[in-house]
Amino acid sequence: MASLRSFSFSPTRQTSPATGLSYLSSNSITRNYNKLCILIHGWACSAQDYIPLISALSASTLLTDTLFVAVDLPGHDHTPQSICPNPTVSACARLVNDLRHELSPTADFPTTIIGHSMGCRITLEVFSQQPANINGIVLLDGSWYGPAPKDYKPKSVNAVEELQNVLNVFDTMMGPATPEVFKKQVQQHLRAIDLDYANQLRRDYIAWDGKRMEEVLGMVGRGIGHRVRVLVIQGTEGYGTKRRSLKKGQESPWMALVKSKVGDGYASVIVEGSGHWPQVDKLQEVADAIETFESEA
Repeated sequence: MASLRSFSFSPTRQTSPATGLSYLSSNSITRNYNKLCILIHGWACSAQDYIPLISALSASTLLTDTLFVAVDLPGHDHTPQSICPNPTVSACARLVNDLRHELSPTADFPTTIIGHSMGCRITLEVFSQQPANINGIVLLDGSWYGPAPKDYKPKSVNAVEELQNVLNVFDTMMGPATPEVFKKQVQQHLRAIDLDYANQLRRDYIAWDGKRMEEVLGMVGRGIGHRVRVLVIQGTEGYGTKRRSLKKGQESPWMALVKSKVGDGYASVIVEGSGHWPQVDKLQEVADAIETFESEA
């Protein structure tokens, strides 16, 4: 169970001078930090998804030396498309690495990267580009389209129909424990996002699964000069409307893949009764798992 401080707070929003990325952070209470934790959201989502988790982790007495930072990727919520006209997993990862160095007081500053859904791919790409000082990786409800995924194409060329398709798919990924306020937040964000731009990134991350997933997980397993620990937190398996909830003791094909590539550094937690956002649906359970993972580093 998380060891809580006696107060709570709301993350503060800032914009990176070096990258133009907008982000939410715990710097209002974590001014002198010895570790950095960057959180990367999923497709068509935003840093707001992480507000409950950042608040919970920042309230832990075991993590008082960690600065938590949740980024808005280009074209998502407060970060403009203009900083990344051609969105790809690789381009987003470069921006996150630039932000990581901007926020790191020293060149050897220890970092954990947390990614949700599509953010799992960007998290792994962040590591593959610059693995030094990344000691921990947390993958929230990830998936894998396989070694030869089909090229992604939107179901409709009509913008109104495409938005409704996306709203319907996201609705199926919510769980019985998903708060109504979060559902409304997600719907509001989906109605505001440029889906044509977001779909460019979607097409690229699905292709990335076939080109890079196994290779990069292998890099994580080898450590590239230092040991890297990986925590998989999984509430569902599959993707899109094919997602289904998992029960304790089950292992999805995605989890089996990560375990086979990462080896001894692998750990996992099944969050039963959750939809695609376990960090929202089962906040305390996820916060406890990350707190334990981080405090044992």
